[in-house]
Amino acid sequence: AELVRLTTELEQRVRAATEDLRRTQAIQQAEWASVAHDINNALAAAQAVVDDVLLDMAELGVNDEKRTSIERRVVASFRVIGNLIDDMNTVTLLDHARLALEIRAVDAAAVARNVVEQIEAQAQQYGCEVSLSAGDDLPPVAADAWRIERALANLVGNAVKYTRQARRRDRRVDVALSARRDGVVITIADTGLGMDATALALVGQPFTRLASARGTKGMGIGVYLSRGIIEQQGGTLSYASAGPGCGTTVTVWLPGHHPGKEH
Repeated sequence: AELVRLTTELEQRVRAATEDLRRTQAIQQAEWASVAHDINNALAAAQAVVDDVLLDMAELGVNDEKRTSIERRVVASFRVIGNLIDDMNTVTLLDHARLALEIRAVDAAAVARNVVEQIEAQAQQYGCEVSLSAGDDLPPVAADAWRIERALANLVGNAVKYTRQARRRDRRVDVALSARRDGVVITIADTGLGMDATALALVGQPFTRLASARGTKGMGIGVYLSRGIIEQQGGTLSYASAGPGCGTTVTVWLPGHHPGKEH
């Protein structure tokens, strides 16, 4: 009888703890949704102001090339903020195991090309050359195209950012895709700061900024987010470096697509 009582009490405590956890998660998600909503409203107001300024510039006779250049930079900045909002929301969903994916057959090379194009402006800012090479025999991968693009954009963006202390002529990031193990391997090799064993052990922990991140902007969620997205899609993410000053290589493996397994 005592055992039954203890078992029943334990079950009740587990149920209560589970409900408390669910309530906490719901509150956290609601709070983040509210913050994201406020940020989006602020962005919309800022966009309206920018539109008015551009119209005023036209009336004042500012040439089209100058106005187009300004508009392009503003749009790019707004896109970065929008992506950051999406990334924070994704981190929240990952933390609560509620990230929904739409797995389909995806052309990994096409996704990589999109990412390199997105990173081009940032690479020019850092004086970094970004190259892309892809094998001709790449199979389609099983992935959520938009999510995997965000993951790769974070990884390539980080690689570009951390080349800043290399000599300008040596600043490179090489992105390469090849078929391997019934899937596709994507390597992102940079000539940046590199990492020691301690840093390699810490990379990817949420909101962690390594010593090599000094002088750069960010919240320390990019690798954590990328790893979560990639692993939830059945892939792997790993880092390797010969040490400080020797650059870093990121290796991503994504599983090949098999018809009938979409979800």
